[in-house]
Amino acid sequence: RVGTLVADVNLEQLYELLGPNIYAGAIIDTIAKETMQNSADAIEAAQALGIIKEGKFSFEIDREARTVTIKDNGIGMSPKIIQTAFLAMGGSEKQGLGANKQKGGKGLAKMGILGAATSFELTTVHTAEKNADGKFTRKKSASKTIVEDQDPKKAMTGSPVVFREITKGVKFLETGSTLVLKLPETYKDSTLYLVPPTKILSKPLFGNIEVTLNGEELPVGKNFPFNKYQKPLKAEFKWGEAEIYIGKKKQKYPKHTVLISGIYQFDISDYKTVGGGLKLNDEKIPYDIIINLKSKYT
Repeated sequence: RVGTLVADVNLEQLYELLGPNIYAGAIIDTIAKETMQNSADAIEAAQALGIIKEGKFSFEIDREARTVTIKDNGIGMSPKIIQTAFLAMGGSEKQGLGANKQKGGKGLAKMGILGAATSFELTTVHTAEKNADGKFTRKKSASKTIVEDQDPKKAMTGSPVVFREITKGVKFLETGSTLVLKLPETYKDSTLYLVPPTKILSKPLFGNIEVTLNGEELPVGKNFPFNKYQKPLKAEFKWGEAEIYIGKKKQKYPKHTVLISGIYQFDISDYKTVGGGLKLNDEKIPYDIIINLKSKYT
């Protein structure tokens, strides 16, 4: 006989293999870095459509309640986007952003974010929609979707997720998303409750975004000290371009950092280690350097 075979996917096993283990290092830093990246995309999309002027991103840790609350005033999500992008392993939706502005897009980060929690709640106000030509425009009216007290593992492995959608009386000023993660009482990473992600959220970020950690504004986004850097150099490549910012003053331990579309990705080695940092003619460069990459492709 002749038949067809379709590969099966064991979502629960995939979740267990990846989940919070998808990224190395402190899980709280992973949550901060990846939610900041997602929120920055959502905020820039809202700004591009004229829904907001100044972006806002806040990260709050409540040790007593064992919760992390991440809030932004980005473009928000519809129920469909929550299903196909936010909860789907490998799903991603960069609403209204070109390749040169997208900061993420593989759809795997959420496994590290949600996988660290025992439950989550999501409230999101969606203010844009995709037209027939594939472009995003401001919706005629905003809508709010609320997801309460969900088990991340069940939600991401096929179990039904109950939501409430409000379509009347929702204001555009409410645009954005609030994600609350409930963390376990004990966790193998002891830094989860002891060390706030100040270092990771203080990494360079470009754009008109106010970033706060536990209510305190950080020197990134709209507060980034561009006055400490020379006018950026530009280099063009087939795949896109790079903006290179060089500090004005020599540093004993300079920082050499790579961004993608204005958001932190990684440091180029540790200058304090042997062979760390950028070099010129085999000599270490004693200035802070930021390389901001912008790709033409997704």
